[in-house]
Amino acid sequence: MNASATAENVFGDFSGAKTVEYQGGTIEFLTQVGSHRMRLTKGERSRLFQITQTVGSKIHQYYVGIMIEGEESEAEELRLVEHVMPFAWSIRSKEWIPTSHVHRAYERSDDQVGIFSGADIVPYEADCAGCHTTSPFGDWLLPYANANRMAIYSPHPVAFEISRFLYSEHPKLIPRIKPPERIGKDDYEEVSMRALYLGMEGHRIERGVGCEACHYGSREHAATSTANSTTQRPKWLPANPHLHTQTTSVEKLNQRSHANSQLMCARCHTEERPTYANGAHTWHSAEFTDAVNGACYLSPTGSQKTLTCTHCHDPHGPSVKLTAADLKTANQLCISCHEEYREASALAAHTHHEPTSTGSNCLDCHMPRITEGLRNVVRSHRITSPTERSMIEKNQPNACNLCHLDKPIDWTINRLREWYGDGHEYADFELNLNYPNRAGAVGAGWLQGRHQPTRLVGADALARNELASNLPALLAVLANDDNAEVRRFTQRRIEERLQLRLRDEGYAFYQHQDQRRAVIARIRGKIETMAKALE
Repeated sequence: MNASATAENVFGDFSGAKTVEYQGGTIEFLTQVGSHRMRLTKGERSRLFQITQTVGSKIHQYYVGIMIEGEESEAEELRLVEHVMPFAWSIRSKEWIPTSHVHRAYERSDDQVGIFSGADIVPYEADCAGCHTTSPFGDWLLPYANANRMAIYSPHPVAFEISRFLYSEHPKLIPRIKPPERIGKDDYEEVSMRALYLGMEGHRIERGVGCEACHYGSREHAATSTANSTTQRPKWLPANPHLHTQTTSVEKLNQRSHANSQLMCARCHTEERPTYANGAHTWHSAEFTDAVNGACYLSPTGSQKTLTCTHCHDPHGPSVKLTAADLKTANQLCISCHEEYREASALAAHTHHEPTSTGSNCLDCHMPRITEGLRNVVRSHRITSPTERSMIEKNQPNACNLCHLDKPIDWTINRLREWYGDGHEYADFELNLNYPNRAGAVGAGWLQGRHQPTRLVGADALARNELASNLPALLAVLANDDNAEVRRFTQRRIEERLQLRLRDEGYAFYQHQDQRRAVIARIRGKIETMAKALE
């Protein structure tokens, strides 16, 4: 998740052979004087950045750097603060792409340039290190967002004596806690804590997500352990003279329990992201928030069990335990609580689909693929019902039409009422407002909507399932959609289906609209021919 920018850790092509034209400027990727560098040039303005850290090593790799050449006085912060670079290396496609969901400029339309102005600075230490780098827990608590997570998700009430901790652990940083004149009184605490966090470089335990990110007291554990025995296990909850935890017994602090372990996941997977109408987040890093706001993370009642992150995820492994391809295994976890659906006949009566079909896969209905994450569209962690009123009324991705893309919304509503009762009512006013063509295919309609996450999910689903019949609409997305993420996901899915690399044909999702349109017009015939071969 985070490493020093050494030769063995940097995967991007910094040979100088590849340059990128973007937002009216040029980005070069160089190796000079034994270090990796990125040069941004637009007109007479040129800045050279030295890469100091990497972020990510599996799907894509972001870079953190600091400016070493540049004349603008307003860019002084670029010289002093390590910050996230505007371009990343795609490990899968081996090309340079804009860094997504970090810089505001990336979300703007084509004629609103931003990365060359120097105004869009995302400091790594302040904005990223809390999850990507392992810190002492007291240091981790200092930023407001992390202290808030602790207050919400700790299984026990806690109090943190910040002033005593600072004087004990970081006395040299005390003079830095002064509010700039431009900061209002109400902002003082948050701004001062952010300023302090910027001064924490050199106080990390290790780069990346190490043992101490989850297991507290690991240093003592390692010092007192051999390969076969230990005299001191890591703690389940943090302990510090300045952190006061309210509990009925010390033993409860170190019990291996869901209540104690959930804080570890919540530390990073509770980011604030854009949401759908039902409150589910549209992109990654809010999985824990979605889970606890869904159905199965509620406190257990009766014989009902409480689902935990580790039911599906191995915290020490690279991937999930359960896969969508293994429907039987995936369903068994749900059926371990919902015993009434164990028999195939009962499951079919509930889903109205064949027991072995995807329509009877619990995950496809209750955790549909509507979340952007890992450069893919992954399952929502908010476990809900496919009959959810808000998603259907707002014309946002519903589980039924993610499979039945060619059906109109009234077809879906009629089936839901027929199967699950007349109580499933949907407001005609909302439906008429949000479905310009209620008789048209929902999937195609998603591509025309104003809601960017819905367009992204719709394009991904159509390209995966009904590429040939929806190719004209998908090519229009590549040429005209005003959001780079929607274009990027559509490009990737089309490339996968056709075994074609659009970059080799001259297309890049981050190009200006005029460039994109010209490329799509030129290669349209070739793509249509390849798509027809899939039918």
